[in-house]
Amino acid sequence: MGSAIITSSPTFGASRTGTSNQTTNGATATPTATPNSAATPSSPSPAAVIGGAIGGTVLLIVLILIVILYASRRRRILTDDEMIAKLTIEYEQQGQQRKQERQLKKQERQQEKQLKKQRKEQEQQKEEEEVAAFIARCARQDQLSQAEKQQKKEQKKQGKLKRKEEKQQKHKEEEQKIANLLYMAGFIESTGRGIAI
Repeated sequence: MGSAIITSSPTFGASRTGTSNQTTNGATATPTATPNSAATPSSPSPAAVIGGAIGGTVLLIVLILIVILYASRRRRILTDDEMIAKLTIEYEQQGQQRKQERQLKKQERQQEKQLKKQRKEQEQQKEEEEVAAFIARCARQDQLSQAEKQQKKEQKKQGKLKRKEEKQQKHKEEEQKIANLLYMAGFIESTGRGIAI
């Protein structure tokens, strides 16, 4: 006869230890409980340890992913806000630039309009000066013509007077000649009478 220790693992995870007597012919004796025997917890199985490790790892990964997604969403929100702020600033800058361009174009149009007005005034003034100069030339020519006419008229008048004076002088000379001839004739006649007497 001998004794053996049998360890059984029940479904609740508890283990009991006892002794059994076996006969050489295979008969089994009634087991008897060992004195001062106590129930001890069983160690976890490797599968449970691996499963727990995998579960913890998965949970940690999920938490990390949640944190990453939250941070990414937060960053995306901040990025969107920054983008909106950037676009707003760019829009304001573009609006200011367009306003400045409109002001510059307006100033250019005003300057061009002013230049056109000045050129028109200058051309008009030039035309007026040309007209005034033409009128002055015409007036001078008319004055010269009038002066020439007056001079010619005066010359003609002087010529007439001169010819008249010459004619009168010639007439006087002829009269003087005739008078001289008559005097000489009278003198000769009187002289002849005196001789004849």
